[in-house]
Formats: sequence, structure tokens, C-alpha cells
Amino acid sequence: MKKKVVLLTAVILLSAAGLVKAQEGELGVTLDVTYLSRYIWRGFDAYNNNTGAIQPSIDIDFYGTGLGVKVLSSRALGSGFENAEELDITLYYYNSLFEGETYATDYKIGWVYYDYVDNPSSARDMQEIFASLSWPEICPAGVVPSYTIIRMWPSTGNSGVSDNGGWAHILGLGYDLTVPHLVPEIPEQTLHLSAELVYNGGFAPGSVATGAA
Repeated sequence: MKKKVVLLTAVILLSAAGLVKAQEGELGVTLDVTYLSRYIWRGFDAYNNNTGAIQPSIDIDFYGTGLGVKVLSSRALGSGFENAEELDITLYYYNSLFEGETYATDYKIGWVYYDYVDNPSSARDMQEIFASLSWPEICPAGVVPSYTIIRMWPSTGNSGVSDNGGWAHILGLGYDLTVPHLVPEIPEQTLHLSAELVYNGGFAPGSVATGAA
């Protein structure tokens, strides 16, 4: 499997979300619907021919402990991608270090199962473990740098995508722009702008994207 470095020049996500924040002793639930004009995943064009996607999700934070689970469904906004429809299940733990300092660090570790629901598990399903670091206070302008390391492998030993396992390293920059009252029932929406440099150490689920999302 060839190793690749992939640059995502710009990604803009428009999300409409309802949030109940988890504090000590409370259950936090985030419901989100994200529209993607083009589904670029870690430098790969998940749905070819510049096809977009709609991605509803639910994220449950267990009583402010940092433990959580997220379920995300991705559906293509076009025909011919039935075998690529996916359901992603993430178990994670997040926390912060050095709070109040310029170098304050948020971290998140977890496990993800990628279930391609219209296929047998041995055909396409993958799983991964990951660790992610970000520094939300290091830039006064609100730009947040991040680094993520990932190890991905097929879900079964006799998988049809047995060559797709490997490591990835992602360097990212993100910025959240809050936009009020685009949807009357929701008080605010978030435009998430991001750029990522991805080093692919082995996995290759699709074609490499050559432009911005």
C-alpha cells in the first residue's frame, strides 16, 4: 500500500445542532445534522464525482465524566452509493490539561467502528483507535491547531479490504464561526472551517481528493 501525504485546502461544514451540555452529575446529549457539499474524509473522496452527503448524529456524554459515545450516519446526496452508506460508532474519553494556560491542551482517545450497513462485515467494515490533541488557547484569533494519530484495521480476519489497514497522522487547523438565526427553531448555527495535512501510512478507502470541499 502506497503512503501518501494529502492536503485538504479548505473544508466548510454547516451544522444545525441542539445541545444539552453535560456538567457534573448530568447527562449531555448533542443532536446534529451536518450537510457536506462534498464528502472528503481524511484526504479521500468518499463519494466520487464530487457527491455531497448528509450526516445526522447523536453524541452522548456520560454525566460529565469525559466518557461518551457517538453514532453518526452518512448518506450520499446522489445515486449509486448504496454500498458506501455507513454507520460510525465511536466510544471515547476526553479531558484537558494545563487549564488556564496558553498551552492548555484538550485530548481525546477512542475507538471507532465503521459499519457499511448494506454489506457483510467482512466486505468493507473497518475499525480504529485514535488519540487527538488540540490547543484551543494558543492562538488569540481563535484558530485551533491539532494533531491526531490513528491506527486502522479491517473488522474481520477474512476481510475484503485486508490491505487497507495502517497508520495516519493528521495536522489540522480549525476555526468555528457562529452564525445566528439561519434556522428559526435553532438559536445559532456553526460554520466550522478547517484545513488538514494528512499522512497516510497505509489505509486507502477511496480516491484521493484534489480540491477543496
